[in-house]
Amino acid sequence: MKQYLIIYFFNLLVVISLTPKLIKYLWSTEILDFPGGRKNHLRVIPRMGGVIILILILISSVNYIQRDGKMTLFISSAFILSICGIADDILILDYAKKFFLQSVSIILLLLFISGPFNSTSLFFVHLSHPFDFILLFLFCLGVVNAMNFLDGLDGLVSGFGVLCFFSLFLLGLGVNNILVLVISVASLGALSGFLKYNTFPAEIFLGDTGSLTIAFFLLVCGLLFGIHPEKNMLDLTPILILLGLPIIDTLRVITLRLIRGERIFFADNLHLHHLLIGQNIRHKTVVFLLLIFSLLFMITAIIYSQYSDWWGTVLFFVVAVTLLLFPKLISLSGILPGMVLFKQKTAQVYRIMSPKLQKVFLPLSLFIAFVVIVSTFSYRIHSDLKIVNLLLICEVLFCGVALYMYNHTKRLYSFYIIINLIVFFAITNYSLPALSAWLPPSVHCYHIVNIAITLLVFIVSYFFIFRRQIFQSNVVFFTGLDLVILSFILFSLTGPYLVKDGLIPISGRNLFIPYLFYLLYKIYDLLDFRFSPVLFFTSFIINILILGHANVA
Repeated sequence: MKQYLIIYFFNLLVVISLTPKLIKYLWSTEILDFPGGRKNHLRVIPRMGGVIILILILISSVNYIQRDGKMTLFISSAFILSICGIADDILILDYAKKFFLQSVSIILLLLFISGPFNSTSLFFVHLSHPFDFILLFLFCLGVVNAMNFLDGLDGLVSGFGVLCFFSLFLLGLGVNNILVLVISVASLGALSGFLKYNTFPAEIFLGDTGSLTIAFFLLVCGLLFGIHPEKNMLDLTPILILLGLPIIDTLRVITLRLIRGERIFFADNLHLHHLLIGQNIRHKTVVFLLLIFSLLFMITAIIYSQYSDWWGTVLFFVVAVTLLLFPKLISLSGILPGMVLFKQKTAQVYRIMSPKLQKVFLPLSLFIAFVVIVSTFSYRIHSDLKIVNLLLICEVLFCGVALYMYNHTKRLYSFYIIINLIVFFAITNYSLPALSAWLPPSVHCYHIVNIAITLLVFIVSYFFIFRRQIFQSNVVFFTGLDLVILSFILFSLTGPYLVKDGLIPISGRNLFIPYLFYLLYKIYDLLDFRFSPVLFFTSFIINILILGHANVA
């Protein structure tokens, strides 16, 4: 597990540090995406941000590939597809040239994975050589373009990639496929860092380089996971289910265009995200809703792979049909008028409850947070010394970057905060709290924490529901990044229980509590709480103290 943590935090730190420099470079070279037409952004934004993700994933993964002809095929396939993306970002290629480069890349990819199987399975249908390679070629070509079509909203593809690679990492643990695990965790680290700059409102776009890179490495991991050498077969179904969102959306749009007699690649507003935006649903809310569907497809893929292929197939078609009907269901349900009425009612309730409650809740939340930290604080960590030292090095590096880039780091405060909170609660989850020695035997620290967390949920909910009245403006409480993280937490609450025979590195509880504290920090920041910078650097100091003086059991 140590090597995966190293890869994750290395890629995370590099992307966080270098993306602002890449943004400046893209501005200076005028590799920009201009608003207009079908585009949802209203200002000029740099594109081709995916180049940094591509480089990091390749650096992380090449050491785990056998140094023979297979390695050459892997690197050549990734290189050709990246050339296609970079050229399209800079020059805007026509579809014929893009298809040619994509086809060559996919042929090399299929040669890379070939060998351990002589047939391919898709939903109980088996195809033998050479017909299965035709199916694989068409599938890969479709996925590459479907991922490109999906990239229409800030943070949608990068958030989708985070969820997919986390799913593949969980599945890879079960079969112990090293290359799948390395590519998944490398992509997860790079995309986690990139999300801070790519979610709404985005400062940089993935571009075709990024969407093609994500599609390529998802295909590599999915195809490698689907190979069953003992059966001499490749099962294509898990990766198809996992990528259900872009595949179904693309098939839907192509079908509608053919019915209308239009060209397949005719630009229009028929994609699901266009239809939802057209119903006056906010940008980040549309991303969140689509990621929830992605989450459902991922759970379905795990059920198919780990439990029952029959039930997995049934669930896939249920979720797929729901996704296809979702825009119509939203328009018929009356949810949007109901939300307007809800806002009016909350304003009335707030006036009745009196704004003075927030003056009580603010110091109370600080006290409760202090109680939780004290109740979980420990110097005795039940974990590997190497992992403790690795986390300590990462914390020191993050703190150094935060201090060095202090004036430019304020926009990253919330990101650093949640990383520090996840590390704190992850390491203390495997420790004996120091407070236990001072409590009577009948009282356990975890009881105190559970009561405190329940109170914090109530307080955070109060500030969220009445945010417009409390903050006296239409503030953005949940950013695009917050909703992506929330999607990730929702998946982590279910994924570990579905994966069999795998070491799950993180649980839903280890993410939910940090996320709650993170939202609490955002409340302090939105209220211009003067101690917000102190809380920010304290999050580093506490972790460094615990890790630096840990008595590893």
